[in-house]
Amino acid sequence: MMSEERSVESTGMTGPLRLDISIPSQIEHIKLVDDVVSYVLKGYEMEASERDYAGLAVHEVVANAIVHGNKEDARLYVQVSFYLHQDRIRVVVEDEGDGFDPGQLPDPTDPANLLKPHGRGLLYVRNFMDNIIFKRGSRGMMIILEKRAPFKGLE
Repeated sequence: MMSEERSVESTGMTGPLRLDISIPSQIEHIKLVDDVVSYVLKGYEMEASERDYAGLAVHEVVANAIVHGNKEDARLYVQVSFYLHQDRIRVVVEDEGDGFDPGQLPDPTDPANLLKPHGRGLLYVRNFMDNIIFKRGSRGMMIILEKRAPFKGLE
């Protein structure tokens, strides 16, 4: 399900443009989110590599919400909300899982963890985005990502 709320005057945006996507917790649905991320990030002035990294960060958080948060239970949903501001994009990802304490995650740069196949995703996310916030949402865990860049508009 997709909905769009606009707060735009003829002279330009006065508030964020909002786009919501809700997907069942099956990894194959992440392609829809990837396509929307790619589209909305093109509306911001940033280098192609910066755009790719921001897209990868959103992909990682949504994949974690599907796999770790909702345990790939198709009865549970992941909500992704995009807020397109004039000076930044904010992406809010919320699952229906039990949540986690980000302070309790193992340090992926610790030599004991270097060869483990998992655990680096949030390290990348923290490096690719300008701001990341973890909190309990109304349904489950909520992760808020922000990337600062001037908005030039959607095509």
